Parts: sequence; structure tokens; C-alpha cells
Amino acid sequence: MKVYVVANLKGGVGKTTTTVNVAYTFSEMGGRVLVIDLDPQCNCTRFFAKVNGYSKTVRDVLENPKGINSAVYRTKYQDIDIVKGSVKITEQKTPWRLKEALGYLKKDYDVCLIDTRPVFDMLTMNALYAADVFLTPVKFDNFCRDNLTMVEDIRKHGVEHQSTEIIFRGSDR
Repeated sequence: MKVYVVANLKGGVGKTTTTVNVAYTFSEMGGRVLVIDLDPQCNCTRFFAKVNGYSKTVRDVLENPKGINSAVYRTKYQDIDIVKGSVKITEQKTPWRLKEALGYLKKDYDVCLIDTRPVFDMLTMNALYAADVFLTPVKFDNFCRDNLTMVEDIRKHGVEHQSTEIIFRGSDR
């Protein structure tokens, strides 16, 4: 399973839209896709599934990585499953929990897409540690330059031991 993390420090650049569209594209190409909504706004979850307070979420996965199977839900789209986001997600003390959890599913999916919030915190680090590809949508404006700082920090402080590929996707809208 190849893991793509969609991240940017700036909000409103199309992280969730990118996640949804790339997931759909991979599924149309015949791939089995897992989407993980790591953003407490849960917009990716709202697109793919019903949000309710009784189902297992990414919060449960981060608390118990071995239990990830019980947090995976079918969506209305063929070959796309989701681990729902949680508005009650808490800051993690370790950046390895999500990578550990995905290890239990690596044979079940071809692609995993992780939608993140516009903050460089331990939740985002969990996603980045699990990543094979760091996909960052950017708007071509002055405010999006902060994202380059995040990319530089990632290379310096955490994932240099991995061969994470970094891709920028631009939009002038």
C-alpha cells in the first residue's frame, strides 16, 4: 500500500478536495483505496460517510492501532473505504501510532490517502511518518509560502530517515 498525505499549513488550499478527487481517481483506475480523515473538521468524512458519535474513528485508531479494522467503513463509492475523522481527536505524544495501524492493513489496499488539518502538530507528524508521498496543494499567493517552511522542517526534523516523496500541486484559484 502506498500512503499519500495531503498537507499544507494554510487552510483553504484544497487539501480535502484533493484527497477526495485523488481517492476517486485511484478507485476508478481499479485500486482499493483507504481514506483517513485526520482533520477534526471531518469534511472528508462528511463527503464519504455519515458522521455520528457512535462509530469508531481515527481517534480510536490512534489510541489502539491494532483495532484499526473496526474503524474502517465502506463508503458509497466502490473500492473506497474510510476511517472517519473525529472532532474529539486529541494530541498524540508519539508520531508512530498511525504508521503502526496502517501496517495491519497494508495488504488490504493499494493506496491510502490521509487528509490533514492546516497545523504542523503531532497529528500531522503521525501522517507524515506513515507517508510514502507528501502531496501539498498550494495556491499561488503570498500566504502559502509558509508551507515551504513546513516542508523544510519535515526534512530537517523527522522524516529524513524515510524516502518520502514531496509533490506540490498548484492552483491559482
